[in-house]
Amino acid sequence: TGDVFSKKTLKYKHTHRPSSPENLYSLTVVATDNGKPPLSSKTVVYVNVVDANNNAPRFEQRSYLYPVPENYAVGKRVVQLTAKDDADFGVNAEVSYSLENVNGTEYFSIDEKSGWVYVRNSLANVPVGTTFLLKVQAIDKGVPPQRDQVSLTLVISGENKHAPTFAAVSHQVRVPENEPVNTTILTVSATDGDDGPNGMIRYKISAGNEKNEFFVHSITGAVTILEPLDYDLVQEYKLNITATDLGFEPKQAVAILTVNVSDINDNPPTFNQSVYEAYLPENSPPDSFVYKVIARDIDSPKYAVIQYKILGGTGKDHFRIREDTGEITSLISFDYEEANEYTLDIVAANPDSNPQMVGFTTVLVHVTGVNEYYPKFIQPVFHMDVSESADVGTSVGLVQATDQDAGEDGKVYYLFVGSSNDRGFSIGSESGIIRVSRRLDRETQNRVVLTVMTKNGGGIRGNDTDEAQVIVSIQDGNDPPEFLQSTYDATVSEGAAHGTRVLTVRAVDKDIKPQNNQFSYSIIGGNVGQAFKVDPQTGDIETAKQLDRETIPAYDLTIGAIDTGSPPQTGTAAVHIELLDINDNGPIFDPPEVLGYVNENEPAGTVVITLSATDPDLPPNGAPFTYKLVGGRQSDMVTLDKHTGVLKTTRSLDREAMPQLDLVIEVEDSGVPRMRNEHTITVIVMDQNDSPSSPRSVHVIVHSFNEQIPLGKIADVHPNDPDITGSYSCKILQGSNPKIL
Repeated sequence: TGDVFSKKTLKYKHTHRPSSPENLYSLTVVATDNGKPPLSSKTVVYVNVVDANNNAPRFEQRSYLYPVPENYAVGKRVVQLTAKDDADFGVNAEVSYSLENVNGTEYFSIDEKSGWVYVRNSLANVPVGTTFLLKVQAIDKGVPPQRDQVSLTLVISGENKHAPTFAAVSHQVRVPENEPVNTTILTVSATDGDDGPNGMIRYKISAGNEKNEFFVHSITGAVTILEPLDYDLVQEYKLNITATDLGFEPKQAVAILTVNVSDINDNPPTFNQSVYEAYLPENSPPDSFVYKVIARDIDSPKYAVIQYKILGGTGKDHFRIREDTGEITSLISFDYEEANEYTLDIVAANPDSNPQMVGFTTVLVHVTGVNEYYPKFIQPVFHMDVSESADVGTSVGLVQATDQDAGEDGKVYYLFVGSSNDRGFSIGSESGIIRVSRRLDRETQNRVVLTVMTKNGGGIRGNDTDEAQVIVSIQDGNDPPEFLQSTYDATVSEGAAHGTRVLTVRAVDKDIKPQNNQFSYSIIGGNVGQAFKVDPQTGDIETAKQLDRETIPAYDLTIGAIDTGSPPQTGTAAVHIELLDINDNGPIFDPPEVLGYVNENEPAGTVVITLSATDPDLPPNGAPFTYKLVGGRQSDMVTLDKHTGVLKTTRSLDREAMPQLDLVIEVEDSGVPRMRNEHTITVIVMDQNDSPSSPRSVHVIVHSFNEQIPLGKIADVHPNDPDITGSYSCKILQGSNPKIL
C-alpha cells in the first residue's frame, strides 16, 4: 500500500526550533515493479516528529490555604497559583487558569494567564471566619487539552494580633554519631492566641542546617535526622527553628536547638605507610634503637588510646616493641654476613574497643655491614703473555683478590701503582681484567712488570690494601711492512707509451720470522681504469694503458706491501702522479655553432662577429690562436683578422640577392706541433625596407549557400614585396557590391 508505520513509540526531543534534526527522520523509499528485469524508482520521505500533548499541567501543591483580611479592597491580589507543563512544548505547554462555579466565585476571580486570585466583590458584609472552598483548574492549549485541579481554601480573617510563642526558646539534645537516619531527636511546640489561620503555625529550620543533616515537620514540629552524623567531622550543631503563623501578614518566633554529637569508637588506628624501612649496623649491642612506628586515631582521646605489638615476621624473636610508644629495639647483636634483612608485622589496637579496632603495618629491618676484613690477592705474582700485534683493547689476563666481608664492604677494586699506569696496559677497576692500551713493540721491549693494588671502596686508610706483581711477556707478532716514504710524488707525460716506468716505491719488514718478513707490492686503490701497474718484487710503477690528461689529469694510488704472515699484514703508501700535457687537441669555437648577423646596405668594413676559441690543452699548447678564412662561396665578401678573430664585410650586402653567407674558418693553436680545426659559420643578412611593393592580379571566387554569403576572411590580397620588413595598407577601389566586402 505504501503506508509508512512507526516500529516503536517515538519521543519528541525539546529544542529551541520548531523543526530540528533531532526530531527529523529521513527515509529512502524504493518502488520496484515485477517486470523482467524489474525497474525501480526512489524517493525520500521526511518524517518530522512533533510534540504530542501527553502531559498535563501540575500545581506545586495539591491544596492551598490562605487568609484574606476582612477589609481587603476589591481588585486586590490574594495569592498566585502556578501550574507547570515543562514536559510539553509550544502551545501544549501554555497554561490558562479558571475557577469552577462553586462557593466563593461571587467574591473571588482568577486571572487566566497569571494565576493570580483577586477580590471580585466587597467583603464588608462577610463575617470573620467565613471559609470559601474554591476549585482552581489549570488547562493547557493542546489538542485534546490536558488539565489539573486543586483546592484553594480562603478564610476571612480579622487582625493578626499574636505571634507564635515557643514553650521553650532554647533546647539541647545529645545524639550519638551512629544514630540512624530518620530518628526523631526532639519535637518543638509553639502556640498562637489568634483564631483561624492567624493562629495556625508552621515550623521550619531557618539557620544552621546548611548541609541538610536535619528536618523539621512543618505541622508537628518533630525534628529528625536526614543524613548520617560523624563526630570526627562536626561535634555540635546550632539550629534555628522558626514558627510562623498563617496570617495574611504572618508573625513568627525563633527557638534555638543545640545538637551535641557524642563520639563512638568507629575509627581504627592507621599507619601512614604499609611498609617502613629501618637500618641497623651489624655488631650493634642488644637493646639498640631500631625504629619508632606511629599510628593515628581520629576518634576523641577517650577512644584513641593505642597499644603496639609484634604479631609475626622473620624478626619476631629478635626485636621487641614498647606497647605504648611504638619504639622498636634489638634483642641480640646481628652479623651482616649471616643474615641482613628481617621483617616485623606490627599491629596497633584500641585496647578496650568492641569489636576491636586495629591497624597493621610491616617494618623491614636492614642489617648494614661493617668493613671487618681487607682484600687480599689470591697470589703474589701473576704471569701473562701477549702478542706485540695485539689490538688496543685486547684482554691480556685477569688478576683476582678476595674479601670476606659481604655486600659493599666485600667489593674489591683494582688499580695500577706508580709508573705501571704508563706501560701500555689498563686494568678494569672492578673486573681486574688487564688489557692492551696502546700498540706494543717487542723489538723495543719484550717484558713488562706491572704493580697492581686492590682495595675496598672509598679512600685508602692505611694497611687496608694489598699489592701483587704482573709480569707480561710480549711475544713476537707479524708487523706490517713499512714503506721508506709514506707519500710519493711523480709526473708522466700523457703521451707516454705503454710500459713507461714512472717511479719505484720501497718497503722493509723488520719481523724476525721469515714467514712474516716476506712481502710483495700491489696497487690496492685509486687505479682508475687500470692505468698503472706495479712490479710485485721491485716496486716499479709503470703505465699500463694510453693516458689522457684532458680526461683524468692526476692519479692518487694506494700501494700496498703485503707480507706472507698468518694472517697477512699490509703496509701502505700514497702515490700522487700528475700527467704532463702534450698538444693532442685542436682548438674549437666557443660556442661550437657560430651565427653572425649584419644588416643589408651597411658599408664595407662593418664588423659581423668576433670569433672565440678554446683548447682543452694547457699553455703553451693552447692560446693564442690564429684564425684563417679557408672556404665558402661568399668568402670574398668578408675579411678575417687572424689574431683577433674579427670578421668584417668587404662591401655593402643586399639581402634580396644574398640572404646569408656560409664561410669555412680554420683556427690553429700555438703548440708543437700545431693543431688546427675547421669550422663552418653562417652570417645572416638582416632585411631593410629598401624595395617598393608591386601590384598583382588575384581572382577570388566566393560560393553562397541559399543565397547566403559566409562572414569572415575569404582571401589574402597583399601586394608583391621582396622585403620581409615594413608595413603596407590596401583599400577597395571598385567592386560589384561594396557593402559585402
